[in-house]
Amino acid sequence: MVTLAERWNGTSWRIQPTPTPASGGVLNSVSCTSRSACTAVGGTASGRVLAERWNGTTWTIQPTPNPAGAVQSFLLAVSCTSPSACIAAGAYFTTSSQSGPVRSLAERWNGKRWTILPTPNPAKAVQSFLNGVSCTSPSACTAIGEQHSAAGIVHTLAERWDGTTWRIQPTPNPPAIQFASLAGVSCTGPSACLATGGSDQGTLAERWNGNAWRIQPTPNPPGGQNILLASVACPASSACTAFGFDETGSGQHLTLAERWNGRTWRIQPTPGIVAADIGLPGVTCPTLSACVAVAGYTNNGPNLTLAELWNRTNSGSQPATSHLAKRRGSALACARSPLSRAASAWRLSPAQPWHRSPAQRLLDRTSPRRPGTLGWCLPV
Repeated sequence: MVTLAERWNGTSWRIQPTPTPASGGVLNSVSCTSRSACTAVGGTASGRVLAERWNGTTWTIQPTPNPAGAVQSFLLAVSCTSPSACIAAGAYFTTSSQSGPVRSLAERWNGKRWTILPTPNPAKAVQSFLNGVSCTSPSACTAIGEQHSAAGIVHTLAERWDGTTWRIQPTPNPPAIQFASLAGVSCTGPSACLATGGSDQGTLAERWNGNAWRIQPTPNPPGGQNILLASVACPASSACTAFGFDETGSGQHLTLAERWNGRTWRIQPTPGIVAADIGLPGVTCPTLSACVAVAGYTNNGPNLTLAELWNRTNSGSQPATSHLAKRRGSALACARSPLSRAASAWRLSPAQPWHRSPAQRLLDRTSPRRPGTLGWCLPV
């Protein structure tokens, strides 16, 4: 596995050199507070957390701690409110078994070093994953994910950071489901967050109003299967774009975008691509009329990167620079335009049904032939 970063300058994508740990590594998420201050996080092939810093010229690896007793640790998301204030979220295994205990993980960057923050785990959960995080200030962050019971039931999970302590927030689940997960979150204020994901019933969106999380009705594409809204970006509390994928009845994978206008969710048309599989995408929206989504995909051939641009009136696919056909490993694609920087990461792994944990998809290294987990996208 090798890390990869790409930058969008408004006209074309260019690969940026990134350091890779000796054992290999993957970058799953990136957050930028300026053109010369970005932080990307992920994990190494040896089971350690990984963080890298962009200073406007080069990417460098930052020292990061790992939880005591962790057999495998990884960070899935990061959100920075300044160059010296970042929160990263993920999980860690306490045994070598993929079905063994998993604990949530959060780490904080204070401008000098990364430190682990204690996070609670639901009392009856065997596994707890924090798949996404969004911060509006150093003392106001929301992390979302999923919790697995001993019986195999998967429910949503949300935790709130107040600058001192992480606390679990009650989250609803659709009725009569075996699986419900939140994959991405975007907050515009301490009392305004929107999280998206999927369940047995299709797409899933939940909104935090400062007092409680509530499920919002979301449409499903006709004939869609294995549907997931993997990432969401909100430039305003009444304007959010979620991006993901759905599998048609014929087995073809398609990109999926939905738009929240403050009242209802509606499906947006996305450019069609021929794909046997699509990794979990990420999206960022620096303005109401500008969004960039990134993903990895394959059509029973080389693994390729994909970027799609939304400009309110129409959208189109952009060919991101790709060297994955020749190199097996991990990739971090960084989109840059005059308005925004977006990022997501994916590794070459088997495409399991979406209702597996994003963290578990990331850890599955049994095959390099199909695209894997895409991470988080955040606006500048």
